[in-house]
Formats: sequence, structure tokens, C-alpha cells
Amino acid sequence: MRKAFSETSFLGTRTATTLLAKLETTEITGGAVYNALVGDTAKEHQLTLVARDRRAGEVYNPLGVDTEGINV
Repeated sequence: MRKAFSETSFLGTRTATTLLAKLETTEITGGAVYNALVGDTAKEHQLTLVARDRRAGEVYNPLGVDTEGINV
């Protein structure tokens, strides 16, 4: 697992502040906030998220997160 995922990414302070502002103006609540956090972290680091969760895609797409996968 460590070999396949050798790097970690964290949300920067500026992006976190921007995300909070985005969440205040959207209907993203509850568990979807976690998806928004993951999505904005990927976007900040120019990473593509691979997912199978349609509900997560409903959060990633409006935030402009690059995704690929089944049902996203």
C-alpha cells in the first residue's frame, strides 16, 4: 500500500479558507463536507480522483475537481 501511495497531500490554509466560503454558499452538508475536503485537496495538488461513488461525484463536479471512474 505504501508503495502504491507513497505521497500524501494536505489542504493548504488558503484553500481551506476558500472551501469554508464555498460551503457557506452551497447545499453541501454532513458527510458530503468530507468529500469536499478530499476534492479540494486533490484539486489544490492537481491530482485526479478515481472514485466509484456517484454521491461523491455530485460534490466533486461543482467544485471543479478532476475525476475519473465508474458512476462519477
